[in-house]
Amino acid sequence: MRTFQDELREHPEAISRLLDNFDFSVAERIRNFKRVVVSGMGSSYFAGHYAASLASDAGEPLILPFQSDYLIENSGMIDALKGDDTLWVLISQSGRSGEVLQLAEYLDEFWAITNNPDSPLAGRAKEVITLEAGEEERSASKTFVNTLLVWHLIFLGKDGVISLAEVIERFMNSPLYVDSLLESFSGKNFVMWVGDGPFYSIALQASLLSKEVALLPSEAHTLGSFKHGPQEIVQREDVLVVFLDPSQEAKNHLAKLSSFKASFLVMSATEAVSYQAGVFHLVVEIELALDRFATSQGLESGSFVVGKKVTES
Repeated sequence: MRTFQDELREHPEAISRLLDNFDFSVAERIRNFKRVVVSGMGSSYFAGHYAASLASDAGEPLILPFQSDYLIENSGMIDALKGDDTLWVLISQSGRSGEVLQLAEYLDEFWAITNNPDSPLAGRAKEVITLEAGEEERSASKTFVNTLLVWHLIFLGKDGVISLAEVIERFMNSPLYVDSLLESFSGKNFVMWVGDGPFYSIALQASLLSKEVALLPSEAHTLGSFKHGPQEIVQREDVLVVFLDPSQEAKNHLAKLSSFKASFLVMSATEAVSYQAGVFHLVVEIELALDRFATSQGLESGSFVVGKKVTES
């Protein structure tokens, strides 16, 4: 049986496949819309926040990320969001997620991002963007990174990611943060991940993987939402991981954040060969650290006990 570590080793190959096969005409067609509603569940939904951040910085169409179940429960919003100037993009790595397929029933037309071009979601979509991540049985790793990369290619092209596969392979062999993360996790009860902009999606994914891969209770917040209450629960026996961008505003928050009694770690993408590539290597290093921590605790990392890889209903 394939392990989570087996799938992590396949990151460079999966990235190369997507870079080789991506249809860049997609980007031009997306720019014809004034807004893009992006919906999925779990890590597919998290990637929508990355898209929203990139589009905002690039002055591209307004990106609105929603969890699919939220829209279904508030179906009046679906009709309110429809329009000739709106593109719907549904994301499901398997193409079989129950909530995403249910949302598709409300839509006359949508695009799909999926790792399975033969899936029910792909079969209903007007256009399909394939993730090219290859087989994935464990927690989302390659599919999440490649979903981020799809949005990067749409809004930024190959800027900063032409050699991404090589960059990721180098950081997998000589990581910057894995040892520090492992040291921080040791003997701790809880992990708080905090990030703004493109790092918010990474914080969300890190929190999900903390629970799925290593059974570590965890939360993820933007810096603003962290200050509105969640900071009260961070204790000495916890871990606080903060993602910082190169801006001075972010650095100004550092002194206050470092005053928390928890194990404190700052992760920055600026130490990679490019800021763009750095965002991706942070994700992979978190995956590596959680996999090693789970193994040290006698856990089968990335496996599912209560749920399963694909939630169909």
